[in-house]
Amino acid sequence: MAILDGRGRLLGVVNALDAVITLTVVAMLVGIVVVKSGRTAVTRVVSSQGTAEVDLLIRANIRDLGMFKAGDKAFVTVRNQPYDKVLIRAVQAKRAEIAVPINDGKSFRITTDPTMPYASEVILTLQDTGMETEDGIVWGGQKLKLGVPIDVEGYKYRLRGSVLDVRMVPPASTSGKN
Repeated sequence: MAILDGRGRLLGVVNALDAVITLTVVAMLVGIVVVKSGRTAVTRVVSSQGTAEVDLLIRANIRDLGMFKAGDKAFVTVRNQPYDKVLIRAVQAKRAEIAVPINDGKSFRITTDPTMPYASEVILTLQDTGMETEDGIVWGGQKLKLGVPIDVEGYKYRLRGSVLDVRMVPPASTSGKN
């Protein structure tokens, strides 16, 4: 007896096309149940979830360094993938500086660069929820590591920077007040 007969039946009992469709539907249902129960490989590699902070270095010609404000929200794009609005937790902004040698040739003084009056360095500390995995910290499916390009967009600016530091913020401890 052949596995498929002339009418397309498996072992002469069931239609082969019907069997394939039924097995596909059953496999999809099993997959949905496994994902909903949390037994997928993705959920096993996440070691913690919580607040993640990213220090972002931006070097650009900026006239108004006061446009970055702690507490504001800015839209970010991570590796050319739109992410979401995140909180600007801290801002450190200064004009670019250069070293100018003094007459003795051994020492120098630091001054702002007169050839580029608007050259600036801004370090933004961005905060949002993230996941810590064995490969690093993840925001919206994108791994954040040193050097990753992030675009920050606000009302008056759209600038690109690179990641200086990534860290998970430890949860605030609750004091034992009664």
